[in-house]
Amino acid sequence: MDSFSPVIAGIFRRDGEYRQLLEKLNTLLSAGEKKPLPMLLTGMCQGATEVFCAALAQDMRDAGHKPLLLLCPDEKDATRLCDVLRSFGVSAVFYPFRDLNLYNITASHDFEHTRIGVLYGLCNGSVDVVLTTREMVRMFRGEQIDPQLLPETAFDSPLGTGT
Repeated sequence: MDSFSPVIAGIFRRDGEYRQLLEKLNTLLSAGEKKPLPMLLTGMCQGATEVFCAALAQDMRDAGHKPLLLLCPDEKDATRLCDVLRSFGVSAVFYPFRDLNLYNITASHDFEHTRIGVLYGLCNGSVDVVLTTREMVRMFRGEQIDPQLLPETAFDSPLGTGT
């Protein structure tokens, strides 16, 4: 993956707290941590959040770790952040929530194709970041997906934010 900007990435990479975060994440993930805890990112302006996510995705990819999963408050925020990350050179994809139609109508299969494309990208290693909404996580849990297949982690949404 190409660096999105040495100057922009350097802003976070020179920060001591960011370096400590990277060291801790690398230690946990390299030690085979099966259930890494989620991180909640708050208190940053929109632009700083975007650069932070891009730098973290790039650094995690460069260290050989699995793609990041970013939960956003809604689809609008997720698609916007996805576009921004792509503009920084990060391979980001949006995994859309499926609205279930309970009427006798023909549904569009565009979302199904998009979701299959995301899963294919995860399987072949071409994805650095998957963005989705909190509703998608709730849907997985509501469908009672086997926890042996998907690692269970605490879901924390104390302020209603998901990014």
